[in-house]
Amino acid sequence: MASPLSFLRGLQPSSPDHSLGDTLAFALTSQNQTQNQIATLLDCLPDSPRPALYDADPARPPLDHASLRSFVQHFALPSSFSSSSSRSRLDANPKRNRLGPNTRVLLLLPTGPLNALALLAISAYHTCAPVNAACTPAELREDAVRLGARVLVTTLEDARRLEVGRLEGVEVVVVKGREGGMAGLFDMCLYDGEDGEAKAPDASPPTTQLHSLTDQSLILHTSGTSGKKKVVPYSLLSLIVGTCAVVESWDLREEDVNLNMMPLFHVGGIVRNLLAVSSDFIPSSTSSFSSNPTPTWQHLIHIMLQFTSTSARPAFRRHPSDFDPTLHYILACPFPSLPFLSVYFRAGTCELVDLPAD
Repeated sequence: MASPLSFLRGLQPSSPDHSLGDTLAFALTSQNQTQNQIATLLDCLPDSPRPALYDADPARPPLDHASLRSFVQHFALPSSFSSSSSRSRLDANPKRNRLGPNTRVLLLLPTGPLNALALLAISAYHTCAPVNAACTPAELREDAVRLGARVLVTTLEDARRLEVGRLEGVEVVVVKGREGGMAGLFDMCLYDGEDGEAKAPDASPPTTQLHSLTDQSLILHTSGTSGKKKVVPYSLLSLIVGTCAVVESWDLREEDVNLNMMPLFHVGGIVRNLLAVSSDFIPSSTSSFSSNPTPTWQHLIHIMLQFTSTSARPAFRRHPSDFDPTLHYILACPFPSLPFLSVYFRAGTCELVDLPAD
């Protein structure tokens, strides 16, 4: 079964004045594409039995595309806006407490299949604001205020550690991964700040409207290295265009499997290592590399490249034939790759592509 976005494959700018992004955006928004209408994120997700997300545990079956799509289609964040006991912490106007398009939702989870699935599901209906799971309580409060977040999605352990009961006007949703079954699937409960426990909502979560192409599906902070952090929103259209541009320029195929070690709170990690891939394997440690599936490519930054090269050098010298010749490294780095890796790749072991840093 072809991907819903396969009609964009192979598109090229009609003139030097148009970029690939311009061409993709026009194709997505053109009224002539009636047979390939893409209006929501759900329209982009294939209904296929092919694997989509792998767990680090090889005994756990992967989440296939059809199950991922079904999860996103029926996703709804629990909310207590109708509960009188919780209104004191929320806005006095009940209409503003209802969750819907462009409601900003903080996502604070460790990198893994559950995080990946939660990011996709939230961004289909709301504005997802992923943050570093290693942040402090003070940093979380600053992010919540700066982003204007209405909801925080996290684990019960992190909710307690980060003292989320002190967040003003933010409802907290606790996620728990399902035991057994396919990778990444989870259930949600509301967090009770008074006793520090998760509790089921009073009623089933109301359905919400899917985001349109112009809605903001993602919002991120800049690193702040050059001064004050800036808030950068991304529309659903810009995410789809960026994803398709990566797929086209990197010549990614349905059979490719990404070995993802990038955090999912940066736009590069989200677009290149989650949205652009057909199958994604997120290991919990370097010991997971030998587990199935067999990755075909990996996107790295220079710090990760240094770690990889330092770890791989002794093993490569002893047993160069053990290195997987099918793995392609795509490197975003402000300087040329290290001499050891140049020798490593020239030996025909695998392929390295250098890209400019973001």
